[in-house]
Amino acid sequence: MAGLPRAALRDPAFIRACEKVRDDQRTASIRALFCIAQTESARRLAAQATAQEDGLLRQLAQSVTDVLWIYEPHSGLFLYVSHAYERKWMRSADALYADSRQWFNRVHRNDRPLLRQAFDRLASGIGYAIEYRATVRLGQEQWIAEKAVPIARLAGQALRIAGTSQDITARKMADLQLHGDFAEPCPVALALGG
Repeated sequence: MAGLPRAALRDPAFIRACEKVRDDQRTASIRALFCIAQTESARRLAAQATAQEDGLLRQLAQSVTDVLWIYEPHSGLFLYVSHAYERKWMRSADALYADSRQWFNRVHRNDRPLLRQAFDRLASGIGYAIEYRATVRLGQEQWIAEKAVPIARLAGQALRIAGTSQDITARKMADLQLHGDFAEPCPVALALGG
């Protein structure tokens, strides 16, 4: 406050005005700190909610007996496959991540073209529901019901596909017993609009 006469510095009105400015600055600082604290608290709560949700989703994915997966058509890579892939199908998830063609290796040779065709349509955002035969564990042929739907898109193109693959062998065998020798098992496919 250089340049002000000493008398002005002692003036009660001037002192009150300076105190008001200081009080306003203190109030503004306290408000800013409060806003920062609220923002930090909200961020912490959001992080806790996200971590809790991630934990619940992880528990779900680990406990489901169906194989859950996420595939990226552009790169041709699996981004995620649930533990059921290794546990129920006795296949290596790491091998699948390294080479997505592993998915088709155990599919029955007569059913492979149908599944390949369905997979090829995924990039254009067309999901599918298909039943096919595969050797999934210990050399046993099993029936698989698989569904896939686009979960992320950009300009009409599917960025990611989520799918489920379920062992339906018991149901297929019951159908064969019910319909006798007239029922020849064959793969079934249905395109789901994208």
